[in-house]
Amino acid sequence: MGSCISSCKSKCFSCCRSSANHSSNEDSVSIEVANRPGGLVCPNCGRDFTRTYNSRDFPNHIIRCTGRRTSKGMPSKDTPYEAKSIWIRDFLNRIRIPWTQESIKVIVIRDELIQSTMNNLDLFTAEDMHKEFQVTFVGEIAMDAGGLLREWFTLSMKKFFSEDEGLFVATKAGTVSYTFKISAKESRYKEYKLVGKVVGKALFERTPVYCPLNRIIFKHIVQEKITIEDLAYYDIDLYKSLLFMRDNPITDVFFETFTTPETLGKKRIELIPNGSIIQVTDENKSEYLSLLLEFISNSSIAGPLAEFLAGFFFVIPQEIIGVLNADELELMVCGIPFIDLQEWQDFTEYRGEFSKNHTVVIWFWEILSQFSQEYLSQLILFVTGTPRLPVEGFASLRTARGDPARFTMEPSPYSQGILPRAHTCFNRLDLPVYPSKEVLEKALIYVLDNHAVGFGIE
Repeated sequence: MGSCISSCKSKCFSCCRSSANHSSNEDSVSIEVANRPGGLVCPNCGRDFTRTYNSRDFPNHIIRCTGRRTSKGMPSKDTPYEAKSIWIRDFLNRIRIPWTQESIKVIVIRDELIQSTMNNLDLFTAEDMHKEFQVTFVGEIAMDAGGLLREWFTLSMKKFFSEDEGLFVATKAGTVSYTFKISAKESRYKEYKLVGKVVGKALFERTPVYCPLNRIIFKHIVQEKITIEDLAYYDIDLYKSLLFMRDNPITDVFFETFTTPETLGKKRIELIPNGSIIQVTDENKSEYLSLLLEFISNSSIAGPLAEFLAGFFFVIPQEIIGVLNADELELMVCGIPFIDLQEWQDFTEYRGEFSKNHTVVIWFWEILSQFSQEYLSQLILFVTGTPRLPVEGFASLRTARGDPARFTMEPSPYSQGILPRAHTCFNRLDLPVYPSKEVLEKALIYVLDNHAVGFGIE
């Protein structure tokens, strides 16, 4: 899955290389602002910037009107997220090296994805990370106009968080999230730095990725204070136990020493010298809780955390990320996990004979209305190269170069056995004019169940 191949190759090359076909970065940001659902309204004075044609108007007005500016002229943490997001994008665009000036090749091997990715990125300077990546998978004939880049992000992140890779461990928070492996071997630290670089590059390219890091890690990135409440996102049972300890007398209830709980590993680690023989009491429990929080959130993962942060900040300037809080950064990195089918329909464009009233189009949306969120994500992955949406939703889908490119459906001739084709570079689905709803449904399910590998991808 990925970019445009075979007959589409020359078409994609000419389209993506022709400045006449694409607007500038500033124009594309302006279009995004104008089209964002809900509009941009100052929470202080009520001024509406929905139709502004200057991407800097809204964040700059917010900062002036509310006084939410730091001493360095940046938005402060309590500036509305919308304004901070636009400000960050504008900053990153200013340090971006245009593809017309220079791009850089990334040549990777599917079966050796992490090592081959590392072989490339280890040679890149920080300036190189701000250039356009042209991704090539060894042994595959394809030209990257953005689709292969997204696929590389998707495959890399999936590999990083796989159990077989062993870089991360699942938390016990009741939701899917991961943290660094406690006491990870130093020989693997360079891989954590690689993860940081890839996550940073995805954020730089405005590509939402699967990055289920624990809330504590996101807090480290934005330099927010970590509290005992954050342990609820690490181990819900441990959190409840520690919360009870903090808020209630523990005499004859808890029989802990100044060591790590058994739930953190088979071997208990002393939190202070001789901690294994020092009992936790009502008088010293505050110190115990503080030391345990420090161990879980920092010292036990210090090596991998430092390398990950070094990789991330190799791409993204640390000072600009500090304007976000942890939740906002997670949204910016990961995008929206839930797919709203009505919004998808509202921001779909049609070509040729297709329209929202065409029979095949009606069948298409009826079929999707029966799909699970997992299936919908797979279809988004099939068409765009990434399974997640930007925070702004379908209205803000774009090409790898930042040009607006909404989900588009285009009809193609039907013949028996033909499958839908995806142009991931442009978020376009070529849908054969199937003779029945049943045939269309079987084709869609076949493509998604087979992960669309080798089945008519362009």
